[in-house]
Amino acid sequence: TRAILALGITVVIISGGIDLSVGTVMSVSMVTMGVFILYFGGNIAIGIPIAILIGTCAGLTNGLLISYGRLPPFIATLGMLGIAQGSALVMSKGYSMYGFPESFQFIAGGEIAGVPFPIFIVGIATLLVYFVLYETKVGRYAFAIGGNEEAARRAGGSVNRYKVSFYVISGCFSGIASVMLSSRINSAHPGIGFGYELDAIAAAVIGGNSLRGGKGNVFGSLIGALIMAT
Repeated sequence: TRAILALGITVVIISGGIDLSVGTVMSVSMVTMGVFILYFGGNIAIGIPIAILIGTCAGLTNGLLISYGRLPPFIATLGMLGIAQGSALVMSKGYSMYGFPESFQFIAGGEIAGVPFPIFIVGIATLLVYFVLYETKVGRYAFAIGGNEEAARRAGGSVNRYKVSFYVISGCFSGIASVMLSSRINSAHPGIGFGYELDAIAAAVIGGNSLRGGKGNVFGSLIGALIMAT
């Protein structure tokens, strides 16, 4: 879970931003997923995409507030932290949600050829973020904006649009992390994600990502997450 959050927030940190909401966005994504799974009689095929969608929408909101609303990333994501936490508490009424199907536990507890399934998820996520950072315009602009945002703007790039995409990626990974954590504890708890944002940021920084932006490494974030978990 920490590895997934760290990978998502790596893109934001490289761009010179910060996302304090990843932990509570994970909580609200988890609770929303739980509501849909229980409402539709244990149908995880509906609940899992909903969790990822909620995380992505939260990231989109952060990105729009920061890029077009001109709010500092610290303030915008801190506000989202409170909104997400409050929303999770309202939907769950403060209680943990149980009763998920047994098949749901495979995501965090299953094995393929003797290898834990979460390893495959983290591996795919790592390769995906690596591809985005080093093989796409989004990644190149993350480094450019983090290094010198004004220079990137004067070079003709749509800085605002790319900044939104960075937070969308972070939010999407929060949604994925919510599915993994919920599967591991076989429940959905409205307050479990609080504090995970600090672990994710710490993992990224331990892995060599600069909070000033413009410098970072995907595999470093993964190693940082492993160190934090250990």
